[in-house]
Amino acid sequence: MNTSLADLARYQQKTWHLKGISALLGWDAKTYMPTAGIAGRSQQLPLIEGLIHERITSADYRKLLEKLINLESGEIRDTSLSEREQRLLKESLRDYRLAMALPNEFVLEMAETASKAEHAWSEAREKNDYSIFRPYLEKIIGLCKKKAGYLALGATPYDSLLNAYEPGANTVDLNRVFDELKTETIQLISKLPEAKPVPAFLKAKYNEQKQLDIAHDLMKEMGAPEENIRLDLTAHPFCTTIHCRDVRITTRFDGIADCQLTILHETGHALYELGLPEEWYGTPLCEAVSMGIHESESRFWEVFIGKNRAFWQKQFPIMQAAFPRQLKNVTPDSFYDAINVLQPSMIRVRADELTYNLHIIIRYELEQAMINGTIDVGALPELWNDKYEKYLGIRPKNFSEGILQDIHWSFGDIGYFPTYTLGNLYAAHWWEQIQKDVPDVEGLIREHNFAPILKWHREKIHCHGRAKTGAELVKSITGSGLSPKPLIRFLREKVSQLK
Repeated sequence: MNTSLADLARYQQKTWHLKGISALLGWDAKTYMPTAGIAGRSQQLPLIEGLIHERITSADYRKLLEKLINLESGEIRDTSLSEREQRLLKESLRDYRLAMALPNEFVLEMAETASKAEHAWSEAREKNDYSIFRPYLEKIIGLCKKKAGYLALGATPYDSLLNAYEPGANTVDLNRVFDELKTETIQLISKLPEAKPVPAFLKAKYNEQKQLDIAHDLMKEMGAPEENIRLDLTAHPFCTTIHCRDVRITTRFDGIADCQLTILHETGHALYELGLPEEWYGTPLCEAVSMGIHESESRFWEVFIGKNRAFWQKQFPIMQAAFPRQLKNVTPDSFYDAINVLQPSMIRVRADELTYNLHIIIRYELEQAMINGTIDVGALPELWNDKYEKYLGIRPKNFSEGILQDIHWSFGDIGYFPTYTLGNLYAAHWWEQIQKDVPDVEGLIREHNFAPILKWHREKIHCHGRAKTGAELVKSITGSGLSPKPLIRFLREKVSQLK
């Protein structure tokens, strides 16, 4: 490796160690930290984030970059560098420009505000009282508008926020894709049969330790090394990376299938992190290319594997053996049918794969209005409820199942929500392509032989890190650009199979 490039990579790796510390503090806050710890943690996290920002914007880092790339034009000084090394420099320059665009005092203010807003949101949701969270949300929106102005990455302020999570994305393209998906989904909802009563076995209680044992076994089958991944419990499942060899995921007990599907989802995230090229740890080449691509990995495992009838041919007998009383007269097919009901519901994280994207589109449309326009934050709950009624035919009864159901805005993560639907769109592309590339995928799923499926993801997606954009990955894997049609075809087939 070029000496100057090696110096840059070492500097970046030390910065990533700080990011790992920040991630560890965040993981602890959501898992084991005592409630009173928030006072100290709200000071510790901004301090770490400030140190990270200082390193990325320092004169020393600028000098390292300047030896390798023209900071104004983006021209690579040493054209003998490999294509991958040149991509590392271009992505490093992008990160540097983004960091330089944000004043350090702004980064600190956002981190401190988000830390307090998260706990205000939690209290507001618990008490079903939007007024507790409203002042924090107003401040978050104001800060995000400032952030959009600092970044200036797109044609609109919201484009700038979106681009931070999904490089190259813009609302013109997304609106076109999302509008087609929205129209088709609303039509498919109108064709759904009348909802059936929930079977008794879905309401039964199941031993939590046995569920965790099954979860750990499933993680092993998926290819997650025990020495690299930890599983814990939280109210809102997540995945976070402490180091390229240390990934933490969480699950919850919210129905007999929910824990398993959550494991598939979060382990999908973890496998992506663990599949990134370790030799480039600390550099952009050992980072996920975008949140949409990251979500495609989790949704692929959750929806296209976990919601596949073949998956339960083996998984259900395992569960039946663990819970013989609750599942005594249940068959794999009846269990599959019970957990694959398609029906509009209030809560995004519990939504089925048909209606899920409408939950995201509602948030996406509100976010654009908040950032590009002028929405009275006090009016948000009613606007939210109106869209639910218009698109899904249901109306939230209270704040907790409406405007307060998601934690993301408390973090300042405006522009993040559309990446969930992008993940579904990408995953549908992967599903159609893998059936062409890997023989008898359904048979592999039926036997829980996931190694060839993981290998496909390692070779097509994980190994690239940020060496390819999301759009470039879609093109290289499928030969065409991002389209809603693969997902629409999948959803149409799913609806057609309902009894």
